[in-house]
Amino acid sequence: MSSVSRASEIIAGASAPSHIPQENTNASELLRSDFINEEQDEEHQIFITDFINEEQAEVYIIESSSVPEHISPVIESASAPEHIPPEIENASELLRGDFIYKKQDEEHKIDISEHFLKSVHDQVSSHRKVHTIPCTIYRVPPEIRSTHPEAYTPKAVCIGPFFYSERNGINLRQMQDYKWTCVSKLIPNDNSSRSLQVCLAEMKKLDKRIRASYSDEINMKNLSSDELAEMMLLDGCFILHLLLKHSEGAEISTTEVIDEDGMQVIGRCWIWNLVTYDLLLLENQIPFFVILHLFVLIKNNYRPCNLDDPQNLDKPGKDLVACSLRLFSSIHPHRADASFSDRYRQVHHLLHLFDLSIPQCAQPTKSSRDGTLEEIHHWIPSAKELQDAGVEFKKRKNASSFLDIKFRKGAMEIPPLEVHDYSNSLFRNLIAFEQCYPDTPCQITVYAAFMDCLLNTPEDTRLLHLSGILTNRMTTDQDAAHFFSRLCNQVHYATDNSYLRDLCVEVNKYQGLRRHKWRAALVRDYFSSPWVIISFLAAIFLLLLTAGQTFYTIYPFYHK
Repeated sequence: MSSVSRASEIIAGASAPSHIPQENTNASELLRSDFINEEQDEEHQIFITDFINEEQAEVYIIESSSVPEHISPVIESASAPEHIPPEIENASELLRGDFIYKKQDEEHKIDISEHFLKSVHDQVSSHRKVHTIPCTIYRVPPEIRSTHPEAYTPKAVCIGPFFYSERNGINLRQMQDYKWTCVSKLIPNDNSSRSLQVCLAEMKKLDKRIRASYSDEINMKNLSSDELAEMMLLDGCFILHLLLKHSEGAEISTTEVIDEDGMQVIGRCWIWNLVTYDLLLLENQIPFFVILHLFVLIKNNYRPCNLDDPQNLDKPGKDLVACSLRLFSSIHPHRADASFSDRYRQVHHLLHLFDLSIPQCAQPTKSSRDGTLEEIHHWIPSAKELQDAGVEFKKRKNASSFLDIKFRKGAMEIPPLEVHDYSNSLFRNLIAFEQCYPDTPCQITVYAAFMDCLLNTPEDTRLLHLSGILTNRMTTDQDAAHFFSRLCNQVHYATDNSYLRDLCVEVNKYQGLRRHKWRAALVRDYFSSPWVIISFLAAIFLLLLTAGQTFYTIYPFYHK
C-alpha cells in the first residue's frame, strides 16, 4: 500500500482536536472568503503553506507582500490548537515524504527521457540517407538468393564492389589481370600519364553519385575514394573495351589486338560466354554513366568537357546502347528494335538495359480488374488439362515480345521461347531486379509464374514443344518442366495487377464449360487421326445399314 493511501486512512480515522480557538476559526473563514474573491482583486495574492512540527502547529501561514488589513489582526492574535492528534502528524509526514519521492522520480524520468530522445536523434541523424540519385544496384534478397545461390554469383569476372573481396579468387584472378590490359589499350600510358590522371580525376568527381547508386551502404563505406575510383576505372574500361568489340563503324577500334591479348592472358576462348552471362547478374554491375563518361573522355582525347550537357553524351550514349544490344543478341529472348538506343538516358546498368530492351505488354485497366479477384486466385490449369478442356496451343508469330501471350476462341497463342542452360541465371536475375526495383510491373515474374502453371510434368513440356512454343536446349524434358517452378520460389507479385490477369480469367471461364470438354473428348477419341476418322465413319455406316436392314425386315410383318 502506498504512503498516500496510508495517510488517507490515518486522516480518516483521526479524531478532530478537542478545541480550536475562536480566533483561528475566524481567520480561516476570512482566508476562505479572500480566496473566493482572489480573481476579482489582483493586488492581493495569498500563498498558504502547511507547517507542522513537534512543539506547535500553525494552521495557516500567509506569505504575501501585501496582506489585507482586516485579516492581519486576526492572524496575529490567533493561537495554535492546544493539541494535534499524533495520527495527523504521522499522516502529514507520510504525505510530505511521498511528495518528495514523487518529485525526485519525476525529475529522474525527465532526465531519462531527454537522454533517450537524444540517443534516438543521433541515430536518425547518422543513418539518414538522402540521395539525389536513386539506388539502382541492389543486393539480391536473402530469401531469393537462398533458393539458388550459384545463379547470382559470377563465374568468370567480378564487376563492382559487391564481389570486390573475391576478385583474386581462383576463377576470377585471370580476368582481373586482363582488366589492366584493357586499361592500357584504351588509355595511353605516356610519360606524363596525363590521360590516366584525367580519367581517375573524373572517377573521383563521380564518387558521391556512384556510392548513391548502390544499396549496400556498409560495403561502400569500407571503400576509400581512391579504391572506388580505381575499381570504376578498371571495370569501366573492361566493359567499354568489350562493348567496342561489337561496334559498327566506331571511331575507336582495337578489336584484333585486344582479342590476341585476351587469348594470351586467359587462354580459353569459351570463357567469353561466361563473361557475357556474368555481366547480367544483379549484384555484378557498375553504373552505366561510369562507362559513358569514360567513353566520352577517350573519344575527346582526354580533354575536359561538360559531361552534364546531354549534347555531349547523346551520340556516345546511343552507340554504347547499340553495342550492348549486339553483345547480348545471342542470348536475348527477343531482339529489341533499333529505336531503343534513344533511351540511353533511362539506363542504370547493363542488366537494366537488357530488361528495358524487352518490349513490355499493356497492363490491364482498372475496370477490367474490378470484380474478378476470385476468378484468378489459382491462376490456370496445366497445359494437358487445358488441352483436355478443348484449349488449342499455337505458336504466335510476329509477336513483339515473348511476353505477349493471347487467348482467342479457345486457342492460346504463345510466342516461341528457347530454354538454354544460361536461361536459369538470366531469368533469376531479371526477376530479382524486378523484386528490388520500385514501380516495376514485374512482367518477367508474371510470365515465369504463368509458365509454371502450364508446365507441371514432362508431358506438359512435350505438348508445348510439339506446338513449336518451347524449344528445350537443356539436358532433359524434366529439367525444362521444373525450370519455371524453381524461378518463382520466394517471389512475390500482385496477381490483381498482372498483365495476364484478363487472359487467365478468360481461360478459366472457357475451361469451366462442359460443352468444351465434351467436344474435346469427341475430337480426341474419334478424330485424332485420319485412320480413326475412317474407322469412325465406317462404324456409323455399318450401324446405319444394320438399322435399315432391321427396319425392312420387321416392316412387312406389321403391315400384313
